[in-house]
Amino acid sequence: MTALRAGGASDVGQIRAVNQDSMRVGPRIFVVADGMGGHQGGEVASAMAVEAFDGGEQLATVTVNEIVSRVQEANELVFERSAQDPALSGMGTTLVAIALVVADGEDRLAIVNVGDSRAYRLTGGQLEQISDDHSLVGDMVRDGRITKDQAREHPQKNIVTRAVGIDRQIEVDDFQLLPRTGDRYLLCSDGLTDEVTDDDIAGVLRTIDDPDAAAQALVDMANQHGGRDNVTVLIVDVVDDGDLAAAASAAVPDADTFSHDEASDTATFLAVPDDQAHRQSSTPHDRQPERPPDPAAPTKRQRAVTWRSVLFVAVVAGLVGGGLWLANDYATNTYYVAIEEGEVSIFKGRPGGVLWLDPSLEESTGIDADDVPAEFLDDIEDERTFATLERARTFVANVDDRITELEPPPTTTTTTTTTTTTTTSTP
Repeated sequence: MTALRAGGASDVGQIRAVNQDSMRVGPRIFVVADGMGGHQGGEVASAMAVEAFDGGEQLATVTVNEIVSRVQEANELVFERSAQDPALSGMGTTLVAIALVVADGEDRLAIVNVGDSRAYRLTGGQLEQISDDHSLVGDMVRDGRITKDQAREHPQKNIVTRAVGIDRQIEVDDFQLLPRTGDRYLLCSDGLTDEVTDDDIAGVLRTIDDPDAAAQALVDMANQHGGRDNVTVLIVDVVDDGDLAAAASAAVPDADTFSHDEASDTATFLAVPDDQAHRQSSTPHDRQPERPPDPAAPTKRQRAVTWRSVLFVAVVAGLVGGGLWLANDYATNTYYVAIEEGEVSIFKGRPGGVLWLDPSLEESTGIDADDVPAEFLDDIEDERTFATLERARTFVANVDDRITELEPPPTTTTTTTTTTTTTTSTP
């Protein structure tokens, strides 16, 4: 049985007059919403979105579909209220949520998000953003047009491309993760990430154990760095995963892998198969030696093949085949940009390879490594991955464009010709 603990903090910030953020803290469903739309509208929209999840706690089991349905219900409620009340016209809210759900009879952590409120995971001491920002600058970062550091200061960073309550229909990102004891999840509004770097966030999450205290420390840090917006932080810790992660890791190598949907570039984390692999017959080394048959004993004819054995072989073959397919898909359906023999090159595959599948050179770009502008070096040296070849090429094109911009103007030489006019007088 998976056990969670959580804590949160929210503050109006140093500039705003009203806190338009709302949050919901467990016990199984955790939500952060960042409202927008005037002095009152944002506050109303975020509160309505969070309240849409209240009924979920009364369900015997919660599923991913149920969580997505709650977001869609919130969207409809906010949209209708905005249409009916002129004072609230145009209001909306971002939303990010994490919920303990049941999938295939086992516990999973489901994450849903709309907008630029974020979900992070701290695992093994490393912090990673696990949600996509649905914003103008988020698209620019994914396309390689700007870096993450540039996005934090971009003048259009507050333009979101998706929000709850703006349109009648809404697209919701959703994915599942395997709960692991010791993992820590962070949900936050952009009031935190606009002021505090990921490295500073990770430092707090690593050093402050109590989730309430850690959340308050991050809110205080955002205010110390300017507090230009409302800031809300919600932390969820996996206290006990019921040995689910250990069993899954033993059954399937690299259990917490993920693949990218190329159409949306949204990370879809793959639920790990159950422990059927443990039900395979033991190896010959594990078997007890068999006693020789007694010649005097009556013999009993055994069926060489039974329907159970056929089914068992089919299940095992399916698991092995599925695992190989997932490994191949994960290892090959991505691209990254790196330096190869002094030249910027595009590779197909995962940096460093996966199992027996090594990355391959897709194409050389002709860009000399020494010419790469400083703002792109981190992404190239970190071997940042792209979901499609087109996205990798876009990144390279942006590097090339920036090189052209930085080239000094051509030197021009001006030649001055002096013309002498001679006048002859005729007597």
